[in-house]
Amino acid sequence: QHMKTHVMSSGSCYPYKVEYDVQKGRYLVATRTITPGEVISREAAAVVGPCTRSKPQCLQCFKLISSSTRFDCTGCGFPMCDEECMRGSLHLEECQLFRSVGYRADVGQLDV
Repeated sequence: QHMKTHVMSSGSCYPYKVEYDVQKGRYLVATRTITPGEVISREAAAVVGPCTRSKPQCLQCFKLISSSTRFDCTGCGFPMCDEECMRGSLHLEECQLFRSVGYRADVGQLDV
């Protein structure tokens, strides 16, 4: 069981273990000295994107977009920076999802 849950892809053990306390819940405890800057955990983000209350942003690089810099995605209609961002990995996945359900954005004017 130890090898399935406590070994990193490099083959070494994680430098921490998970403990549980009724009042605190789950927490990590170091099992050895962890050096400053050492990466002890890495995972992909579950969700990536701008805040829903933000000014219009490119859905790939997150730069602010204005009417003068606007480029609408030919697939889903959302405003982007340019064709390069339109083909970017972050946007491409959601663009394909929007197209698969027949959704097309109608964003309107950006500089309000």
